[in-house]
Amino acid sequence: MCCLDHELLDRFAARISHSITAKEPRELIDVVTLGGVKLVVADPSLANGECGQMLVQLRISCPSVPVVIYTVLKPAVVPSIVRLAQHGVRDVITYGTDDTKARFDEILERESAASLSLAILDRLEARLRMLPEALAAAIREMFDSPRRVPSVEHLAAKGGMHRRSVYRNLANVGISSPRLLVASARILRAAHLLAHTNLTVREIATSLGFSKPEVMSLQFKSLTGLRPSQLRNRSRRPAIDELIAQRLEV
Repeated sequence: MCCLDHELLDRFAARISHSITAKEPRELIDVVTLGGVKLVVADPSLANGECGQMLVQLRISCPSVPVVIYTVLKPAVVPSIVRLAQHGVRDVITYGTDDTKARFDEILERESAASLSLAILDRLEARLRMLPEALAAAIREMFDSPRRVPSVEHLAAKGGMHRRSVYRNLANVGISSPRLLVASARILRAAHLLAHTNLTVREIATSLGFSKPEVMSLQFKSLTGLRPSQLRNRSRRPAIDELIAQRLEV
C-alpha cells in the first residue's frame, strides 16, 4: 500500500506494479486495519505533514505492519523521519538517489521472507543477548539482509571486530560454526525464493551473491539435507527453519 504525491507515485508505480493507493493520509489506518496490507510505503511530508502523523498512529495501532518512508530529502521532512525512527521505522528511500527497482524489490522480498528469519532469530535470541552488542546487531542484520553479509569476514566487519574474535565470541555462546551461521541466512532467503517465486536456481544463486549455483546447492544440502528442487513441491514442503535450526543446534 502506498500514500505518495503524484511524482513519487509515478516513480514508485514504475518499479512496483501491484499496490493499493491511499488517496489521502487519513485513509491509511482504515485500509490497513481491514487487513491484507503487508507493507506501507508513504511520504511523511505529504499533506503538510499530516501523513507523518498518520504513520505514527499506524505504527502504534498496527505495529506488525512495516512502514517504508519514500520522500524527497529536505530539512522539513527530517523531524518526521526521526520521530518515525523512534517508532521502529528503519527504511528510508530518497527520491532520485536510491529509489531503484532493486531497492524496492529487496525490501518487498525481505518483508515477505521475514517469518523464516524471525523463526531462527527467536531461537538465537538468548545467545545473541550474551554477545557483544555490535556483533548481535550484525547477526540480526545478516538475517534481515543476507546479501549484505555473505561471509564471516563481512560479519566481523559489521560487528567491528577481527574474524578470530567472531569465532571466539560465538563459541562462547555455543555456536560452533560461524560459517554455517552465515550460510544459513542466505539459505533461508534462497528457500523462500524457491518456494514462492518462479526464479531458477541459477537466478536465485546470483541474486544472493553465490559464485555459482553449485555452491548454493552444496550449502543448501549441508544445512537442510535437501536439494533446492525439493522446495518447489508445495504439498511436501518441509519446515526449512526447523531443519536449519537442527543443523545449527539452536
